[in-house]
Amino acid sequence: MAMTHEEYSETVRRLEEYAGREPKKYALRVGALAALGYAYVLGVLAAVVALIYLLFWLTSEGGRINFVVVKFGWVLAMLVWVVLRALWVKMPAPEGIRLTRGQSPRLFELADGLAASLEAPRVHVLQVDGEYNASLAQVPRLGPFGWHRNYLTLGLPLMQALTPGQFRAVLAHELGHLSGNHGRFGSWVYRVRQTWVQLLVRLEREERWGAFVFTKFVNWFAPYFNAYSFVLARRHEYEADKAAAQIAGAREAARALAAVAVKGAYLSEKYWPEIFGRADEQREPTSGAFAGMWPVLRSGPAAGDARQFLSRSLLEETGYEDTHPALAQRLGALGLGPEEAESLAEEVAAAGEGVETAAEHYLGELRGELSRRLDEEWVAKTAPAWRERHERATKSRRRLAELEEKARAQELNDKEAWALAELTAEFRGTEEAVPLLRELTGRNNKMVAAPAHSLLGQILLAKEDESGIEHMQRAMAADHEYVPVACQVLYGYLRTHGREEEAEAYRRKLIQYMDTYSSK
Repeated sequence: MAMTHEEYSETVRRLEEYAGREPKKYALRVGALAALGYAYVLGVLAAVVALIYLLFWLTSEGGRINFVVVKFGWVLAMLVWVVLRALWVKMPAPEGIRLTRGQSPRLFELADGLAASLEAPRVHVLQVDGEYNASLAQVPRLGPFGWHRNYLTLGLPLMQALTPGQFRAVLAHELGHLSGNHGRFGSWVYRVRQTWVQLLVRLEREERWGAFVFTKFVNWFAPYFNAYSFVLARRHEYEADKAAAQIAGAREAARALAAVAVKGAYLSEKYWPEIFGRADEQREPTSGAFAGMWPVLRSGPAAGDARQFLSRSLLEETGYEDTHPALAQRLGALGLGPEEAESLAEEVAAAGEGVETAAEHYLGELRGELSRRLDEEWVAKTAPAWRERHERATKSRRRLAELEEKARAQELNDKEAWALAELTAEFRGTEEAVPLLRELTGRNNKMVAAPAHSLLGQILLAKEDESGIEHMQRAMAADHEYVPVACQVLYGYLRTHGREEEAEAYRRKLIQYMDTYSSK
């Protein structure tokens, strides 16, 4: 039987405590568990091969071909092929615009120097993409036998958001994942996880009857191995942060974490929504999205917005969905208390105009060429979804006008009234939608009352009107499908306002809902 979310969380929590007390014994357990997974697969493989040999030996001894035996042997041979393919873990190389030493000598010097200082393997491929991220991937050239090629992928927006010192800390964090023995061990454990994923996917996709050979073992093995390897991955995040502090200093590493959080929130909540909002009016995306981002990322949000974004990030808790610890825990591990962590917002906001960015320092004039290429790729990639949104917005506006005209002449039915309220909120603004939503919440039809309560609750809470809490509760009561969104909204609102106990109740309600309905 699969673990529930609560059981998995409790297992991870217990293992984190054990790993803290007995790090070497914990690492041995992870290694033993990973080896057990391989041993089981190889054991099944050996048994199937032996059975194939026995079948054909019996056939040859009998002196005549038994087509039933041959067919059975063929099925077993196909199972062997599926397992062998799964054992050969394929990890595609990450995409990006590859750079040469001649193009960006400073960047290569930095990567080489950090790798040497941290005793990490050298970077073979250094490339840039349009993501707000940095990542280091090891791609084995010989499948399970290793011989890795290391790809360092740097997001140009991230480089533009950070100072050279902050960027150095981020790069040290990424290379810190591969420093010393724990980098090689972690890579091996990751490949074991990928092996099991590939094996199960292939068995299910190809509908081999042999899947039953693995089912019982996997149902027991997978949750425990995921929990053990999850704890290992999280410990490596803290170790990588230590590497960043060792190279750049704890305060600079902390500034980098704060800048990434603050400017990332600004991009996702302000910049990109404004860019994509243009699709409502324009049929085609226009170039310049990346070029327009550079001054925004250099200066970042105003001090007030920076404080708000950082405070919200500091309220996030370390959960069990992501191996990265929450920001507050990462800053705490670097030696910063709550007050010092809050002060980082001022430092991020102060590093604005006149400060050289990492993109400018390490890429120089190449930044313009990379920006142009990323813009072209973005336009080509975004165009289909952009046109879809434009068509939908055009039809929605037309529908909104029709409903408004009809509402002036007669009463709308429930479905039409909900459509009018929803479209009004989207195209006319939430203020105009509120009276329409209030009217809908009084209707005796949960198909419109529940979504009306949910949308009204979110609008009110965004305006700091606590009556929105009751509307979110009523949405859940009217239709259980609104439990996830209501719990997430209420949890976030209550935590932001320091009401931890009330927020925790909604977190538990969400977990209970997920455990109940995910098993159905």
